[in-house]
Amino acid sequence: ILLNICGFLELISLASVVPFLMIITDPNSFLKNDYLSNIFSFFNINSQKEVLIGFTLFFIIAAITTMIVRVATLYIQGLFSALVGADFSKKVFEITLNKSYQWHLNKNSSEIINDLTNNISLVGPYIKSIFNILTQTSIAIFLLSGLFIVDGFSAFISALIFLITYTFIGFYQRKRIANNAKFV
Repeated sequence: ILLNICGFLELISLASVVPFLMIITDPNSFLKNDYLSNIFSFFNINSQKEVLIGFTLFFIIAAITTMIVRVATLYIQGLFSALVGADFSKKVFEITLNKSYQWHLNKNSSEIINDLTNNISLVGPYIKSIFNILTQTSIAIFLLSGLFIVDGFSAFISALIFLITYTFIGFYQRKRIANNAKFV
């Protein structure tokens, strides 16, 4: 749920940039707009200065709210991934301790500790990376949806360019990681 809220707020924040810049350059065009005249009359906005102040406040509030939700999302993701990593390491440690005495006699304790320390420490960052991917995907979906609403053709071209670019990067990085894995 928080990922979707974060994505929606990013859309609102970015979508408010263009109207904000238009208000700064030509506030009269917004006063003459038929769609916005109902909103302006509802809020009793009649002058250029009131339009500029209103949109400036909206832009500032949207940007700050987006930043707060984004930081909260990162904090919760970090906390959750750390808790899952701690639970996972506790469970693996319990399983290892509950092995038979004979199993422990046949194993080198330093190897067990080394394996547990090196491998389990990767669980938390791995889960955090998955959450980061989910957050960025949610934001991208909301931004592309907003772009589809405004201009479907441009959204299609943008999505196609990003898809081709990330596919190329993924194939290139996969080969590079495979080569590095052989070296290690």
